[in-house]
Amino acid sequence: MARVTIEDCMEVENNRFDLVIMAARRARQLSKGAEETLSRDNDKNTVLALREIAERSVDVEPLRAVAQDEEEVEAFEDDNPLEEMDALIAEGATVNEEAEADSKKKKAKEDAKEKKAEKDAKEKKAEKGAEKKAEEGATEKAEAATEGDEAASDTPVAEDGESEAASESPESAE
Repeated sequence: MARVTIEDCMEVENNRFDLVIMAARRARQLSKGAEETLSRDNDKNTVLALREIAERSVDVEPLRAVAQDEEEVEAFEDDNPLEEMDALIAEGATVNEEAEADSKKKKAKEDAKEKKAEKDAKEKKAEKGAEKKAEEGATEKAEAATEGDEAASDTPVAEDGESEAASESPESAE
């Protein structure tokens, strides 16, 4: 395989961009069956086109021409860009619809998670409230029991050890 350097090709064409276009046109001609002016040596069409341009074995004036050859123009005319655009738009719409459906599913899952989290939070709050009420009830019972003990201890006791209420009974009055 021969190496092609840009310097070899730049002797024929000074503008690198024009050189690329010329080589592309020649490579297209070769791929469509144009006669090779050099031996291929296992080179691909683009390399062979550059080699032909560098060695001036091909007429470069037609390659420099602004107008494309008839086959390229016909190939372009056969393509209907509007049909291609319509197909791409339809494909894009399908992709957008799928993305929108996926987005809706994701949002629905997130909403379900939020509702479950809110429900769990309410249940925990209710459980804590019930526990707090139970603790308050137990505290109130304990306080009531303590007050009952204090009330029993507030009853005056007579000197002989009996409570005054017992000493005032009708039997002791006799």
